[in-house]
This record gives sequence, C-alpha cells and structure tokens, in this order.
Amino acid sequence: MGNSLDRAVNHTVEVPAAAARILASIPELYAQSKPINATQLNSELQEALWWGTEPGSSEQEAQTRQRLRAQCWALEELEAFIPEPSHEQYHLQIVLTTLLISSNSDREAAEAAPPQTAGSPLIESLVLLLSAMNTGALSRRDRFGDQQQQEEILAAGRRGDYRQIGNRIRHMDMELPSALCMAVMLLTRFEPERLALHIEHRQDVFFSAAVRNTLAGDAPQFALLVNDVTFKFVCASMLGDMLVSNAPDGSVDTVRKLLLQVAQTDRWQDWLLDFARYPHLGTVTEKALSEALPHLTPTHWSAFVDAVELWTHAATAGPVANILVPFLHALGNEKSADMWQFAFERWNKWDYGRDDRAKHLFAPSACSFDFPVAMYYSLLPLDDIQAEKARLLECIATVEQKWFTDLSKLVSYRNRLFSRLRLVQHGLTIRSSSPGSASPLPPPVKPDSEFAKIRYRFYDASSPRE
Repeated sequence: MGNSLDRAVNHTVEVPAAAARILASIPELYAQSKPINATQLNSELQEALWWGTEPGSSEQEAQTRQRLRAQCWALEELEAFIPEPSHEQYHLQIVLTTLLISSNSDREAAEAAPPQTAGSPLIESLVLLLSAMNTGALSRRDRFGDQQQQEEILAAGRRGDYRQIGNRIRHMDMELPSALCMAVMLLTRFEPERLALHIEHRQDVFFSAAVRNTLAGDAPQFALLVNDVTFKFVCASMLGDMLVSNAPDGSVDTVRKLLLQVAQTDRWQDWLLDFARYPHLGTVTEKALSEALPHLTPTHWSAFVDAVELWTHAATAGPVANILVPFLHALGNEKSADMWQFAFERWNKWDYGRDDRAKHLFAPSACSFDFPVAMYYSLLPLDDIQAEKARLLECIATVEQKWFTDLSKLVSYRNRLFSRLRLVQHGLTIRSSSPGSASPLPPPVKPDSEFAKIRYRFYDASSPRE
C-alpha cells in the first residue's frame, strides 16, 4: 500500500489521528503477531469525526471538513493499493475502517470507491481479509449458548437442517467488524462472484447471517449468485415471512427464483420443512410458492405436501389454498392431479389425529388440506364420491350403536366423520360448479342441528368468540 504517512505529508489529504497512531504501531504489532484493536479504532474515529459538536455550529462545520479529509485519505489509499505481504492486512483494516466511519453509510462508502478497484490486487486482499476472520470476531446482539451449541448450529447449517435452526437463523443479529463490512460491500459491488465463492467454501451460518445483515435488502438478490443453499435460506427466510404489501418491489420474484434454484438440489425437502411448514396469509413465501410449484415435478410437490404442518388449525387452510389455487389454474385438473393425490393420502392416514390418544375433537374441524383434499374428491368419478358421501352419512347416523369407553371418544369419532364429510361435500360443490367459480374452501364449521350441538357438546375452538 506504500507509505501512507509520507503520502499524506506530500498531499493535502490528512490522515485521521486515530489511524495515524495505529499506522505507526504496525511494525510492533506485526513483530508481536498482535491484531489491531479494531474496537478502539472505531471508537476513536467515531469520537473525532461524528461526536461532540452542536448542530449548525462552527465546530460541526470543522468536523464535517475533517470527515471529508479522512474519507479522501482512505479513498486515495485504496486507489494506490499495492499488496505488501508483511503489513498488508494491517493497512487494509485501518483504511477500510476509516472509509466506513467517515462515510454516512456503508453503501455510500462502497459507491465512493474508485472504479479501477474491479480486477485490481485489492480484490484478492479483501478476500484474504475475510478468510482470516473467525466466527468469534463477529459482534452479536443475541446469544447462541456455549461453544458446543454454536458448533451444533454450524453443523446443522452445513447439513441443511433448517427445521432445527430456521427460527434461530431468522433472528441471528450478527454484525461484521467495520473493515470486514467494507470488504463485503466492495466485493459485492466490484466482484460479487468472488464473495459468493468465499461463502460457498466457508459454509458458516454465522458468517452468512452477518453478510445478510450487511447487505440488508440486497442480500436475497445476491443469494441468487451463491451456490450454497444455507446462504440462500439465510437470505430468503426473513424476506419470505414479510407481507407482500410491506416487502420491497420484486421480492416475490426473487424468492421464486431462489425456490427454483433450491429445487435443483438435494436440499429441497429440508428447505420446505421450515419454509413451508406454517404458511401464512399474504406473505412473500405464500405467493412465491404458488408461482414456483407449477414449474416443478411431482417429486417436488410431494415434498411440499409432506412439509406443511397438517393439523386442525383453520388458519393454515387459507394459505395452503392460496398457494394451490394458482397452481391448479396454471396446470389444469389433469396435470395437477398428483398434488391432490399426495394430499389425500397424507390426510387420509392422519384422519384428524385419530392415532393421537391425547387428541379430542370437540367439533368438526377445518385443517391445512381442506382445499387439496376437496380437489381430490372433485376429480373422482361421480359414483365413487356419492358412495363415499353415503358411507359417511351412514356411519354418522349409526354412531350411537358403537361402543365407546367414554363420551369424549364418541364425540371425537363423530366429529372426524363430519370433518371428512364436509370435504366430500365441498368436492361435489367444486365438481358441479363452473371452473373457478366455487370457493376454494368449504363453509365454516357449524353444528348439524340444535340437538347435536347439545348432545355432542359442540365447541369449535377456531371460530371467533361472540
């Protein structure tokens, strides 16, 4: 990088005092193999360049000029950069930290960097600077337990166990040191492929979260370049949870592209076990899945069906329908039939928690698969669906003739039958309606009579309370 102090003397550019002190100490630090005290440098630069003046005062104007001189010095150092094997990393850290602190934002600092940075020796040095960083250098406002727990999180990220760590990933508030933050920003601007390769080789979920936080809104788009599914997940998961109405423009398209990329890997099912497990209305994930699934194969559809939490919770029925109605419109009845078959098979085996001894149904219930199972029935031959309806009605009519050890078991059995019947009936409704005219979901659950309401102690926990 040359002699920074000598250049400053020969030009009008001024080295900030904090940077000058550490520049002078580099030979000693190098000889003792000691790192730069980045926290102290940050603090001293912040104090000198930003703090302690009144708005509109002459002191503030002088500080603004000082800040501009510090930025100019850092930019000149980057432009004149020459690798020096002995002191290179020390110099680079000081310059990058000064550039960031003297700028209004990391984005402004990166955009001010000289255009010839692309393809220059500086790029390799930025990558080396990132490579030298260990996870312990990351600042974190949250805690991830002891060293063993952190290793478990790292291992889960490397094997793609997003169901285990998905929620943690969303809340990883990791922060890169200033110099590394600038390294990421400069690589993203000038040679994003080099940063992508570094992330792929590193396979560090904590580092990935720090890069995501550094790039902020640009992270999901950058993730399209990175051949690492965990990094894609880190960048997409928070965006996917956002309501479409609140998300940045293009968010749905970006997440859709990420989904299609992940579908070409062996991590598709792992991804969905978190990403699609609890779908929510109006989110980027809901919309992106609805656009991605028609372009995929029955194998991918089966993984989607297996990933969704199948339970008696009415709030998931709407989002699943919102994902699958556009899927149906895109493919039509014949080409989409496998999706309905997969959903029916899982739903039929589950049977509203029949094998869960602790599960009691106090009313007929909606479930996550209301729409796809109704679609399954709507495509059956009419004789078959009418026969299933008749069978269920017969079972309901004769339920009191069966033996149950207590009333709760009788009620749960009857309500399972009614839960199935409502989807058979809605399948008939869809079948008899013109395409797209029927509601995707059956009507709200209600008692079949006043007598049944009292006799079978009807109580629908998902209905709004009056």
